[in-house]
Amino acid sequence: MFNMVEEFVRMKKTFVGLCVVAALFIGFGIGCATTAPVRGIPDGVVKVACIGDSITYGTLVSARKKNCYPAKLQQLLGDRYMVMNYGVSAHAMLKTSDKPYWEHRYFQESQEFAPDIVLILLGTNDSKRRNWTDMESFVRDYRDMVAQYQALPSHPEIYLLTPPAAFGDDGPYRLHYSMDQSIIVEMGEAIKLLGETLGLKVVDTYAVTDGHPEYYAWDGIHPNADGADAIANAVYDVLSEMFVSRSA
Repeated sequence: MFNMVEEFVRMKKTFVGLCVVAALFIGFGIGCATTAPVRGIPDGVVKVACIGDSITYGTLVSARKKNCYPAKLQQLLGDRYMVMNYGVSAHAMLKTSDKPYWEHRYFQESQEFAPDIVLILLGTNDSKRRNWTDMESFVRDYRDMVAQYQALPSHPEIYLLTPPAAFGDDGPYRLHYSMDQSIIVEMGEAIKLLGETLGLKVVDTYAVTDGHPEYYAWDGIHPNADGADAIANAVYDVLSEMFVSRSA
């Protein structure tokens, strides 16, 4: 696996000795614990930006800094990668929502990070009654966000993540925070179609969490540490496919 990863890294940047990279990582304290601007990143390190809401941030995940999905992904990818958590609680994809991700400083900071890989996991908060408008607007805003990241000088690989499943107190359609399970399902299908249209890989986090209420905290919306681990592994599996295709 590491040989395949090395090939991917060489295509992006000049490789630096692993012992030097490891020492620098210890000094920076890299991982899910911080979203502060990072400077002096060593050459050869693949930068991964995790864009999302509280599910990415790790709300209600025990020992969040080591168990949120970006932190789990960091552990899976290893020291040749720097995974940054740009998750913002309650934020949404729709520009007309009450808290659009577009207006949060992390949207700008994630671009200044000059990522090599961008993972977008937004949509759950869009399904709230006060936020939802229509699927056409959601897909249009999603496409615009993808285009903005694609236009970065770092030319990152973009991956789309479907919103994970959600569970209610009395069946799948009675959810906390006025969210709508049917819209979450429809979003997932729309994101898959968008990925196909744009030629981008899609990570189906809905599929890996559906039928697993044990992956969730008390509210049925926020994955717990086990759910975050399942999401991280799903992302890692799709990234691994890219490593294989690049080394073929």
